[in-house]
Amino acid sequence: MAVASHLSGARVLSLSGGPRSRWGVRLNVSRLRREMACRGLNGSDLASAAGISTATMSAVMQGRSVSPRTLGKIAAALARMPSVPGTDELLESA
Repeated sequence: MAVASHLSGARVLSLSGGPRSRWGVRLNVSRLRREMACRGLNGSDLASAAGISTATMSAVMQGRSVSPRTLGKIAAALARMPSVPGTDELLESA
């Protein structure tokens, strides 16, 4: 999943939270915003397409860690939606 690797930036971290350890990833928020803009999506649209809550999408957009499964859902939703022709050239590089 090419989009997932670009979005996550391969930054995986362990989050301590009690007796079990949870794993999460932080998405590259600027890259995600660019991908969303290329598809004409806002956070609510992408959350709906990915089957995640708007609260989770908000956490993603704030740079918080999410599960690899959530990353997969976001990447799959983006992969299903083609970018609007010409938008990539119009967006400023970050």
